[in-house]
Amino acid sequence: MGGTKGRGAVGLRGALGLRGAVGLRGALGLRGALGLRGALRCLTLALLCLGATSVGRAQPLEETFAAANEAAIRGDHAEAQAGYERLEQAGVLDADVAFDLGTVHAQQGRYGEAIRYFERALALRPGDDDAEASLESAHRALADRLAAREGEVELSESSGLGEAVVRGMSEPALAWSFLVLWVLLFVALGGWRMGKGRARLVGATAAVLLIGAVVTDGVLLATKRGVFRAGEPAVVVGDGARVLEGPDPRARERHRILEGQRVEITGREPGYVRVRGPQGERGWAAEEDIGAILPADPG
Repeated sequence: MGGTKGRGAVGLRGALGLRGAVGLRGALGLRGALGLRGALRCLTLALLCLGATSVGRAQPLEETFAAANEAAIRGDHAEAQAGYERLEQAGVLDADVAFDLGTVHAQQGRYGEAIRYFERALALRPGDDDAEASLESAHRALADRLAAREGEVELSESSGLGEAVVRGMSEPALAWSFLVLWVLLFVALGGWRMGKGRARLVGATAAVLLIGAVVTDGVLLATKRGVFRAGEPAVVVGDGARVLEGPDPRARERHRILEGQRVEITGREPGYVRVRGPQGERGWAAEEDIGAILPADPG
């Protein structure tokens, strides 16, 4: 549950440390635009487009992705952002599109939004080194900007110990290991029940150890799935969020949460979301100031 301290103003390129001032992947950091994964990304996006839309719309979405990459290459960040957002609106949920959105937001100095999308990239592809590095850099740049404006600040970068532990683990890997451990546990129990002498002792010992492993893996899997989470993970994307007593602009302000901070959305009203802040702050914030890390499940 660490934080990032800011102590002074620095330039965007220096603060972010992003190669070419755009990102970390390829010459411009755009995973689909350049680099070794370019051809594979096109195939992946095509499959995602087919899954998210009809076959007839898959080609236009590929063209949208290519056009967004070209806009980013020529430095038209607003046009690149609009292109990636069109993919989002079409139902394409992809780690590389999220990474590229984070990159173009960082280019425009919108670090809260950049942090949101780098967090999304990591949620979709745990352990991604580029996204981790970009997230850390965006936190650092935001902390420096806030420090120049408000004095020394510290931004919390983690929503909790459990979340930090499972951050680099994928849900499918945890699920598979949980299944394998259960199978091994049944084998060990069988050895204990049917074995004799030393074999029975070995089976019992293995069963005890495997029970511990099953419980541990189960807790990790539940944490990864958000079972212990109070609400949807989100990030303050506006220039600070006013936390109010109620979903009304006339309500008294309880707290103010800095841009880029992790929060949880625990309820919704028209134009407002109920949030829980990094220090346990609770109240209502304007919906436009809070960005969910993952889009809401339409189901």
